[in-house]
Amino acid sequence: MAGRVVMVTPSPSHEGGAAKHTRTIATGLAERGWEVTVIARDAEGRRLARSRVGGARLIEIPGFGHRLGAIAFLVLAIPLALLRGRRAPYISLELASQGIVAATCATLTGQRYVGFNFSSGRNGEIEHFQASRLWPLRRALLGRASYLVGQTPAAAEELRAVVAEDRLAVVPTPVEEVEAPALSGEPRVLFTGRLTGQKGLEGLLDAWELVLDRVPGARLTIAGSAEGWGSLWPPVEDELKRTVAASPRLSETVIFTGWVADVAALLASHDVYVLPSRSEGMSNALLEAGAWDRVIAASDLAANKAVLGEDYPLLFPVDDAAAMAERLTAALSDENARTEARELVRARMPAFYAGGVIDRIEELLR
Repeated sequence: MAGRVVMVTPSPSHEGGAAKHTRTIATGLAERGWEVTVIARDAEGRRLARSRVGGARLIEIPGFGHRLGAIAFLVLAIPLALLRGRRAPYISLELASQGIVAATCATLTGQRYVGFNFSSGRNGEIEHFQASRLWPLRRALLGRASYLVGQTPAAAEELRAVVAEDRLAVVPTPVEEVEAPALSGEPRVLFTGRLTGQKGLEGLLDAWELVLDRVPGARLTIAGSAEGWGSLWPPVEDELKRTVAASPRLSETVIFTGWVADVAALLASHDVYVLPSRSEGMSNALLEAGAWDRVIAASDLAANKAVLGEDYPLLFPVDDAAAMAERLTAALSDENARTEARELVRARMPAFYAGGVIDRIEELLR
């Protein structure tokens, strides 16, 4: 047995990247011999629930769907975490109420605390915290961390507002390695994620009109919804659907699927993945597209370049519809560009596979 660890996290049964991170890290540590207890905030829950996630024990605390749920979570989670965490280090995935619980318990027990920030950049956790009246208290608690972890060097730099450089760490988002099918050659483009202002999808629809002039048979699938707890960005789902409905060409070539829990079938059936985000920490959806060996076109954010590389050829400036259309056209129809893009990403993906990420987390715990 490697030892005990208590993880304080968002609910792994919810939608989105945070839930996937929880499942991947908890399962990975349990497979290494750790006795893992996950104490999760179920924002929409109405009752305490106990189950298993991978080889880890899962306790989900109800949030009752409103702001008072954060207080209820603190009241219930701290004693539970203390009970399960005797002589154990603490991990929080996210620094909000999860971070407060883990930092408080680590302070009371004198144990190690490692806090992960999965939301950086514009409208990220640190920016949000600094605008709050509770920032001094939150900073004091989180400042006791053994390490605060960003997904990229830029994300870790934001955490200097809380801890000194020697307690900053960079650990990328983990993604599972898969046996990816070959490309089909069909001109199909996929986006997966929350339909909020963060993702730059309004510009994608503008770019798509230009793509259709160059690749008339192209099809775009938008998989996701604006629903879900925790986003600090406004929803744009209704706006996007109105835009598509108002254009005959878009209506014929753009499909909205709603939220899809398992995107494997979508990734397998689309050659091209597009991520036009205005801000990212490190996109789980982008990493999944890389693991599936798709042709990726993405905005030139630092977080996206941390995955794809500084010289990746299918990057485009944020909110530049003309440049996005040009890169998407190349991704759909230029075989040299498609081959180069996939080879570059294929060479970078091992750094993000779950096994290596769990290695790094174990180092921080010890």
